[in-house]
Amino acid sequence: MIRRRHVFYIEGYDPQGISGYFRLFRRELTRAGKLWPIQSVASEPELDADGIAGRWQVETKGPNWQVSTTYEFLRLEDLIRKDLDRSMVVRFFRVMAVFFENLLNGTTYRVFRASWRFGLFYVYPTLLFALAVLGPAALGLALWRVLQGPLLGWAAASIAVAMAVALYAVTWKFKDRWFVLQLVEDWLWGHDWIYGKRPDFDARLDAFAQRIVARAQQGGVDELIVFGHSAGATVLIPVIARALEIDPAFARAVPRLTIATLGSALPLAALHPRGRQVRDAVARVAVEPSLTWVDCQARKDVINFTHFDTVSGIGLDIGPERCNPIIWQVRHRDMLEEETYRRIRWNFFRVHYQFVMANNLRAPYDYFMFVCGPAPLTDWVEHRAAMHEQFAPDASYTPPETPALRPAV
Repeated sequence: MIRRRHVFYIEGYDPQGISGYFRLFRRELTRAGKLWPIQSVASEPELDADGIAGRWQVETKGPNWQVSTTYEFLRLEDLIRKDLDRSMVVRFFRVMAVFFENLLNGTTYRVFRASWRFGLFYVYPTLLFALAVLGPAALGLALWRVLQGPLLGWAAASIAVAMAVALYAVTWKFKDRWFVLQLVEDWLWGHDWIYGKRPDFDARLDAFAQRIVARAQQGGVDELIVFGHSAGATVLIPVIARALEIDPAFARAVPRLTIATLGSALPLAALHPRGRQVRDAVARVAVEPSLTWVDCQARKDVINFTHFDTVSGIGLDIGPERCNPIIWQVRHRDMLEEETYRRIRWNFFRVHYQFVMANNLRAPYDYFMFVCGPAPLTDWVEHRAAMHEQFAPDASYTPPETPALRPAV
């Protein structure tokens, strides 16, 4: 039974950072307490002086168990906000260049072959971005050509420019709602990173690896979990590979060390011809027996690769030494009431965030029980639906008498 747990969370490509995420966490913790009759209290976040991480404590009590969780948020938002300050002109030409480069080098084809849903999600922000920039210009030019006959040149040009500016303003009202700029910058970040053009990100990921190693070596916990969500899952595996370079035995310093990629977009980087560092990291972690890697995928989530083998699917043939990852197909319908599921099912970003939000039905996948509950994450992964039998209606917990066999990859 877990009594002390340390969780590391690597955020996705999201400028809201620790402040926005903590608001989400605290709200969802309250929701989790309505599903499970437990008491949970989260402290306010404390930021490190270097700005690389922040953490808060979560104290959770059930009828016959109590868990103290340190939740450490590994920060990237300062680097992301710098990306979002990029000039719109520079952004447009870079986005178009990367888009056509990936068409020509086969990355886009390989992404569609691996997951057509993610493929559509991959191209949509670029196409919307191009339409939002070029559409008003094309309309203005067409209108100017039409008005040249009946109006004077300056009048036709003035009307055309006014209409183009108005249309541009209308289209960009939706840029935040549809996350267009955030997504195209995410693609640019991934492109620059695999080309070795983001030393700031490389330095941050190295700092993450050192923190994880240091915390494991410190001991004093029953379980250490490292979560990476969305783009955070893309960098999680290189971070763990780097941690294994620093100390190949670091995972053995704690009773259980589990890493979990949630709604991962990692194959996007790994399928690029220049994504060797990501493929090498996957190969390293896939054969590491001292830790468990769980790759959580969901068919309803278009922002991840679903029913995808994260090792063989990116062209790796590791052989019998492979022990990771365990691939877990998560069903959102199992964890949400029908009304809630119908309300959010076409809100792709809301569905994507369900990986780190509370359920309103007891289900095999329950993020807040992974973080705050008395059972180790590996038990939830291995027993899945059978774990419900270990919890009474009042949330009393009885550990399984015999460990389940590790499921096939």
